[in-house]
Amino acid sequence: MVTQAQSDAAFYEMVYSLLHQQGGTGDDRRGSRRHDFGFMQLIAPYDGRRLPGEQQFAPFPLHDLSAGGFSYYAPFPPSSPLVIVALGKAPYKLLSAEVCHTSRKKLQGQLQYLMGCRFLKRIGTSADTSCSDEP
Repeated sequence: MVTQAQSDAAFYEMVYSLLHQQGGTGDDRRGSRRHDFGFMQLIAPYDGRRLPGEQQFAPFPLHDLSAGGFSYYAPFPPSSPLVIVALGKAPYKLLSAEVCHTSRKKLQGQLQYLMGCRFLKRIGTSADTSCSDEP
């Protein structure tokens, strides 16, 4: 049986691996160090109960990533205060997150919304069918 500590260690190892395999670097004033992370990841609005369907996920460029959260760009403000992000490559690591702040920024000459999100919990992998399957 996997303990919570082992599960947490695996999660942080996954985030560390994502940061370093794709070349992220950077600093920030937050409690956990954020790394620039200009790669597309799948994100969907979340109602806090049911996982979004596959068709609800859309690719968005992540701005930065840390063990505590991430930020991403979108051409529109968030439709929900919660999101699910699919990190990595298939099978994705699914995490729920709270949108903590929104600001408007220029990205490649286009006005975009920058959403700062805080991780809430691991959901599992994209092969999971419900939030109750958390490892």
